Amino acid sequence: MRIGITMGDPNGVGAEIIVKLLKNKGYRDCVVYGNPLALSGLKNQIIDPFGRLTEHGRGRVTAENGRAAYQYLQAAAGDALSGAIDAVVTAPLNKQALRAAGYKQDGHTEILAELTGTKKYGMFFYAPELCVMLTTIHQSIRQVPRLLTRQKLADTIDLGLAAIRLLGLRQPRVAVCGLNPHAGENGIFGREETTIITPVIKNYQKRGVKIAGPFPADALFTPAQRRKYDLVIAQYHDQGLIPLKLLAFERAVNVTVGLPIIRTSVDHGTAYDIAGQGKASTGSLAAAIRLARQMVKNRG
Repeated sequence: MRIGITMGDPNGVGAEIIVKLLKNKGYRDCVVYGNPLALSGLKNQIIDPFGRLTEHGRGRVTAENGRAAYQYLQAAAGDALSGAIDAVVTAPLNKQALRAAGYKQDGHTEILAELTGTKKYGMFFYAPELCVMLTTIHQSIRQVPRLLTRQKLADTIDLGLAAIRLLGLRQPRVAVCGLNPHAGENGIFGREETTIITPVIKNYQKRGVKIAGPFPADALFTPAQRRKYDLVIAQYHDQGLIPLKLLAFERAVNVTVGLPIIRTSVDHGTAYDIAGQGKASTGSLAAAIRLARQMVKNRG
């Protein structure tokens, strides 16, 4: 098994957490896509499609680093599609640097969807305490009601079920969050629950899927409630990720689902404020590699 790891933004914490973690035993199967100087000391194979960095400086946004991060990812995705590696694990890139370099995508998820020609994809988050699938991803709150349709929610549930089954759960228990406070309170605070979410849930129940909701999100993420379910469908980014990061910040893994390749990622950003100081934890990177290996094995 060969796992490809992308370094991400050269000015962030990606290089240091990769070097720190991969020096330990058990990671010789990892191939790193990044800058050899930034990854100095690694014995793993390093693939550098970008070349020399001229604007290297910890903790600042540059267009060059946006281009480099993109090319590391592009090379890894190509190798995953060809079968040269079995999965891609990504260290964080910086969205401002991407934009400065002229790329319009919002992050890894959208870039990989474009590189692989994927139309239906989504963001799935795994942690031992909680798994979350997002219906909408990198959109503003005011856009969410317009984007939340029956088809979009159904696609999200399908992607979430496929992801969690790849983790070995054949009959997962699924909970669906409402969009509005108190899950709309029977239409008092909004009608998305009655016109969109509930009909979709009922359709899946008829097909034998163990799915329930819509639940008020503030109640669903309490310890007593979340233990009843294997997967939570959240309707927008922060609805799902605030509780996830509170519960499992260094253990959570971001997975892009729907792609023809396996991609997992750390669940944190470039952390410019501590880059190069040796403070960044390797916990999320280790979890992302561990999950990628598990998914490769379960895929068969």
